[in-house]
Amino acid sequence: MLKFLLSLPHVMRGLLIDAARSLNAAVLISANTLSNWKRDASDIPVWHGFNTRNLHHLNGLEAYLDSAGFVASQLVPGLRVDRGELP
Repeated sequence: MLKFLLSLPHVMRGLLIDAARSLNAAVLISANTLSNWKRDASDIPVWHGFNTRNLHHLNGLEAYLDSAGFVASQLVPGLRVDRGELP
């Protein structure tokens, strides 16, 4: 039996979540997708926590949170993950 893990670029009602439901597939979202950024008076982006209001769209789906890729890519010089390297 094939099991799919679909990576979602956002958490909004639409074709991608509908496809995950029809395939009975688990979904993966980036923590960065939920990040809430606002610019301060100097126009510098400041993180203001997570925006979780759209997570209800994932109700009934097996969902995973990826929180390491971006941070790792920033902390480890030369780190690059190509799609072909993923399991």
